[in-house]
Amino acid sequence: MSRHLKIYDNYFDVSLFNPRRCELTGLSSPVEIHHIDARGMGGRKSMDNIDNLMALTKELHYLLGDKKQWKDFLRDQHQIYMETRIPLYERDKKQFLSFRLSLRSL
Repeated sequence: MSRHLKIYDNYFDVSLFNPRRCELTGLSSPVEIHHIDARGMGGRKSMDNIDNLMALTKELHYLLGDKKQWKDFLRDQHQIYMETRIPLYERDKKQFLSFRLSLRSL
C-alpha cells in the first residue's frame, strides 16, 4: 500500500467495516486519494500529509484533480470533513447541489 494511502487510512480509521468514502458525495466505491497540492513529478513525500490528502470518487478525482480553480474549494471541504467526518452531500445539500451544477460547465 502506498504511503499516502496508509496516512489517510490511519487518520480516518479506514477498515473493512469503515471503508473510504468520498468526502464530497459520501460514496464508497470507487474512491481514490487525491493530493490537493500535487506531489509533482518527483513524488515529494512532503505532500503526503493528512491536510493534503482527500478521498474523492474516481470521477471527481479526474474532473477536479490538479485544477487550480478547485483547490480552495477542495481544501475547505477537506478541512470540514476532517473535523466532522461528514461528506458535503450529507452536511449541506444546498451547497452540494450548487457544486454539482458547477460541474456541468467542465
